[in-house]
This record gives sequence, structure tokens and C-alpha cells, in this order.
Amino acid sequence: MAEEPKKGNIPEEDLTDEEDLKEKGEDEIRQQVIEKYGLDELENPDLIDQLVEDKIENKKKLSTAIKQKRKWREEAQKRVSPTEEKIEKKSPSDIERLIDERFDQRELETSDLSDELKQEVQAYAKARGIRIKDALNSDYVGFLKEKEEQKKKEEEASTSFKRKSQAGRDFSKMSPKDFDLNTEEGQKEFEEYKKWLKT
Repeated sequence: MAEEPKKGNIPEEDLTDEEDLKEKGEDEIRQQVIEKYGLDELENPDLIDQLVEDKIENKKKLSTAIKQKRKWREEAQKRVSPTEEKIEKKSPSDIERLIDERFDQRELETSDLSDELKQEVQAYAKARGIRIKDALNSDYVGFLKEKEEQKKKEEEASTSFKRKSQAGRDFSKMSPKDFDLNTEEGQKEFEEYKKWLKT
């Protein structure tokens, strides 16, 4: 049989429930029924037996209900206990930081930087522990932007040079000195010039 809880640990509203939990012997219940209803043991044995049986059944149901009530209360107290469950609260500074991050992300996405450079900006901001906005205005990212713009200009110039050569050059006005043999493009042009000479 389970050990009875000490009264000091039980809330006042449960003290009366605790009394109901204590199992009374069948003889004690029989005596209470006879006294309560003024019955004679010899004249009404079947009725007394039925009432005693009902009383015992009701006690069992009540006992189960009280135990469940106590169990549910304990579980509810555990759930709201700050030691059992940590409630995550965001401070104003956390909220401000999240808002800044969203604005920075939007600013980065709308910038005219290449995807590669955007990743570089994010990595730089993270490594330095600064905002993306500050990283975008930094000398380092400024240097990377210039480098990227220079690369674009070179690619555009190269594309423009290819278009001119593809449009057809007048090799009759050119000599071997006009070709830059240090570049791949110049070498290709010189090969075309030699082919033209053969014709």
C-alpha cells in the first residue's frame, strides 16, 4: 500500500479529500449504513449488503478522482515552474538587433553587387562582428567593388574588341607590329593576318 502523504504537504482544499481517501473497513461502512437509514440487520440484510456495496464502489471512484486531481495539479505546477521550463523572452535589444538584420539583408539584396560579392560582404560583416550596412561602407568592400568594376570594364572591352575583329579588319593596312602577341586575342588576330597574307 502506498505511503500516505504528510498533511503539511497537502493544500487545505485537499485535506477533506484526504479523509475520503482513507479506506474504511466494510464493517465500519455497514455500521454507518444501518445507523444512517435506521435499518435492521435481520430484516433487511439484502438491502444493507446492496447499500454497503454501493458505498464502497463510490468510495473507490472518489479515491481515483482525488488521486487524478492531485496528479494533474502536480503536472500543471511542473509546467509553469521556471526551473522546469525556461520561458524564452526577447529583450528590446534583441528585437532591435533582429530589425537591423532584416534592414541590412534587404539593403544587401537590393544592391547592384554580384552574388559572389554579396556573400563576401556577409562573411566580412560576420567575421568583424559588424552590421552589413557598415560592411558595405567599409574600405575593404569598397576595394572589392572597384576590383569587380574593373573586371567588368575589362570584360566589356574584350567583348567590344572581339566584335570589332569579328566584323572584319582591313589587314591590308596592317603589319605584324600592329598585333599584341602577349595576349591570346592578339595571337589569334595575328594567325588570321597570316591566313590573309597567304590568300
